[in-house]
Amino acid sequence: MSLFQVIRRVILRWFWYTVYGTVVHKLLVRVRLLYFPSIGRMCLLEGPNRRWYDRIDDTVILGALPFKSQAKKLVEVENVRAVISFNEEYELDYFTNSKKEWATLGVDRHWFSTVDFQPPVLRDLCEGVSLVEGVRARNQSVYVHCKAGKGRSATMVACYLMKVKGLTPSEALDYIRERRPQISVNERQQGRLAEYQSQLKKKE
Repeated sequence: MSLFQVIRRVILRWFWYTVYGTVVHKLLVRVRLLYFPSIGRMCLLEGPNRRWYDRIDDTVILGALPFKSQAKKLVEVENVRAVISFNEEYELDYFTNSKKEWATLGVDRHWFSTVDFQPPVLRDLCEGVSLVEGVRARNQSVYVHCKAGKGRSATMVACYLMKVKGLTPSEALDYIRERRPQISVNERQQGRLAEYQSQLKKKE
């Protein structure tokens, strides 16, 4: 390796670990700092009793981050026995029950790491749908959520409806929107629904 190549490699590594790493870190910090005001805004606009969550069918409840204060009601009134979370880890640190706390209530919590405004990966969607089908077979309910219950979690619920009811992506979103009008599934998330639809067709 020539001296030039060595110097070039050193410079590139320095850039990656200092300049690029610092920029990414600052962006992550900013996103996480905005998370807490966004939760407050949701509380003011939605309120704990104003469509924080909505029942989509006999099995699925689609909603925002379930607060600790709501957990007992979800179990006792809504028959929730499983929770599926499409969040980044830090979103679950303060306001909602931990996996252990849910377990004390007889609820299985399943977490699929998903960045806000991004689509869940196809593998996680497939696993999520299978989990919902298991809950359905036991005549219980599952609470599916992200932060606001509008995008990431709505994407998974749409996949479930596509498989169970044979709906197209647009039909599944319309079905959800009739029951939870505030959903907002962006183009990338809709693209993932198209991928899921293609996978279903291959299995026919």
